[in-house]
Amino acid sequence: MAIIYNNNDVLTMDNTHTHSEYDKLLLKNGVYSGLYLTSDMLTLDEIQDKQINVEWDDNSIIVSDFDGNLTSGCFELNDSSTYVIKRKEKSDNLWTTVGYINPHDIYIHGNYINCTFTDNTNRLNTTYDYLVTTIMNGQESNPTIIENVKSDLNGITIGDKNITYYTILEPSVSDEKQNGTTTTIETLDSKYPFSFTNSINNYITANVKGLFVYQKGNCEWDWDSAWKYRKQFREWLKNGQAKILRHWDGRMWVCVIGEVSDDDSEHHDKNITSFDITEIADANDFNTLVNLNLANGLNSEV
Repeated sequence: MAIIYNNNDVLTMDNTHTHSEYDKLLLKNGVYSGLYLTSDMLTLDEIQDKQINVEWDDNSIIVSDFDGNLTSGCFELNDSSTYVIKRKEKSDNLWTTVGYINPHDIYIHGNYINCTFTDNTNRLNTTYDYLVTTIMNGQESNPTIIENVKSDLNGITIGDKNITYYTILEPSVSDEKQNGTTTTIETLDSKYPFSFTNSINNYITANVKGLFVYQKGNCEWDWDSAWKYRKQFREWLKNGQAKILRHWDGRMWVCVIGEVSDDDSEHHDKNITSFDITEIADANDFNTLVNLNLANGLNSEV
């Protein structure tokens, strides 16, 4: 049913067709205060009430007051609106911002919002709650969507905000060391040395290995072009930019890459890529991830 109204008068009412028969609605040659389109069948009394109290319900399709704009969704959007993606682990209470979405990339239908957001900074095999909210004119709205998601993935991934490499073949993280700056000094009048720390350095170094081959499908790999894929991967590793490494057990590091090498001594198709990593930041600090080009900030180009 479509209802077009001006002030307190119903101008047009059509309840003879279902909305599925329409793919276009045109208003012209008139002055209109609003448009209400619903899949519900309403009586005249209900229509008169709706034009005064037009609110979204499960049957609403379009609700527009023409209040200086053509907004017709379940909440107002404009060019200054921004969608904010937040997440928290299932057992936590604190929500953390993990990204933003341009409103032009979101489809709204009634009370339902359809958008795609890829989170490359979450821990693997960890259950998260995600929510979507909006910022309009500097103010954050109430949460619009809350969704429960688990990254059910084995192996290891390494990537930035634009690309992620993944392998389930021969993955390992070894020689993991906790580094810091501690100095010991032996003295003549003490059985034990004195120790002191002159910095707050506390970071991980490790070696990562895996057989990186392009995966075309479930248990199907492109062995014919494997060497090209490995060459591209090695060059990307050494581009000088920070990376985020994720392990299937939930460990995660923001790191830079040291020495990179390949070893096919066991078999020419079993070419293991090995590289050293040095942890450089907290993987849970979103602002740092943005600064390191590992996540999109509020004003980032997506």
